[in-house]
Amino acid sequence: MVYSPTGSGKTGLAAFITEGYVSREMRVMFCVPYTILVNQTAAKFTEYGLPEHEISYVWRDHSSPHGRPLFKWGGI
Repeated sequence: MVYSPTGSGKTGLAAFITEGYVSREMRVMFCVPYTILVNQTAAKFTEYGLPEHEISYVWRDHSSPHGRPLFKWGGI
């Protein structure tokens, strides 16, 4: 967890770390506390080099645009 003032580069740091995982064909889940931050964060990630087609969004009434689940819930 990174705690720092607004505009200090937290999302840029997250984009840099995320791109490292995605470039190795790994998946990353990035959570934001407010819906308004979903598009803002995705825009910042693409600004920092993450391809837009690699970004998917999940929230209450919105599912994956790829037609496949991004994750599955399981239980016993």
